[in-house]
Amino acid sequence: MPKFQINRRTVLKTGLATATTLAMPPILRAADQVKIGFLAPLTGSEAILGIVQLQCYQLAIDHLNAAGGIGGREIVSITEDDETNAKSTIDKTRKLVAKDEVDLVLGTLASFERTAALSVTSRAKKLFIYPTYYEGGDCSPYLINTGQVPNQQIDPLAEHLAGKSVYVIGHDYIWPRGSTEQLKAGLEARGGRLAGAEFMPFGVSDFGPSFAKVKQANPDVVAFMLVADDAITAVKQYHSFGMTQPLVFHAWDEVSLGAVTPAEQAGILSSQGYFQQIDSPANKTFTAAFAEKFGADKPINYIGASVYQTAMLYAKAVEKAGSVEPEKVVEAISQVEVDGPIGTMRVEAETHHAVLPNYLARVNDSAKLEILKSYEPKPPVAGCKL
Repeated sequence: MPKFQINRRTVLKTGLATATTLAMPPILRAADQVKIGFLAPLTGSEAILGIVQLQCYQLAIDHLNAAGGIGGREIVSITEDDETNAKSTIDKTRKLVAKDEVDLVLGTLASFERTAALSVTSRAKKLFIYPTYYEGGDCSPYLINTGQVPNQQIDPLAEHLAGKSVYVIGHDYIWPRGSTEQLKAGLEARGGRLAGAEFMPFGVSDFGPSFAKVKQANPDVVAFMLVADDAITAVKQYHSFGMTQPLVFHAWDEVSLGAVTPAEQAGILSSQGYFQQIDSPANKTFTAAFAEKFGADKPINYIGASVYQTAMLYAKAVEKAGSVEPEKVVEAISQVEVDGPIGTMRVEAETHHAVLPNYLARVNDSAKLEILKSYEPKPPVAGCKL
């Protein structure tokens, strides 16, 4: 098999990138570089996810620079580890903004990281793009949210679970709580109900007490709203405690698949904006390029693919704006869209949130996620306006 080749024609044809140096505005020709600060949890409890974010980001920068950069300007990347820690996130964001003088801060994972980074970028009037699904409600002039919000990710689950009773076990922070409220409303609108919910701190090693509460409530379905290492622990323990209810886990993705046995995860239902099995030319080219760079055994998940496509959207917005000035890029980003591995991505001007597709998938007996249903790009219910 020939090695995967990336060139300008491939990039433009497949939607892997949208930048072109043709007829570039003079303001872009005059400068040499675009500086992007990438921030992700590369250590700590979320490192298993942050590393995939970084890999997909690196691939995006490779592709953009191979295609001529952004408006003919080379992208210079500065990566920082936020250590899954709010204080570290603030410190690293300050470095990127004040010392490195980046044009864009891209990344972070959990909501507390986003909030910490935004506390720095908003004061500095620096553009910050958050590519991860979250609970909604964060609208700011210099913040662009390209990840899913609950109506895009949770409503398809509620539709699938119509008439069922569901018990939620999640982490105790705003994303699981906000997602649970969306699920509760969606269930009740469809003849179902929330049978109970429990939220806990990071680092739980024994889910037995929680599973005992589930048995007492006796719901039709159990939904996990856990992330990273705790998610793996909970799934490993689920059947060993004699749990029999079907398991819904909308954060279960390709990174999770290799962490537990096929028997432990068979039947898990997940709802996300991307799965590696999406059958589209853009995704096939993307996954082939990822395998070429990082190895065919390395997984790609939604938050990784979203980082990749978000970088492409930023590149297109900068070229549309003819500038890296935050105000001009913010205005331009709602005037462009980009097709890529997750499908079509565009941003609403009134909320700075993205219109995005969704996919419902189930883990089969071979520990593969099979897509059951695809949903067309849906406008966000952001929970805020500018």
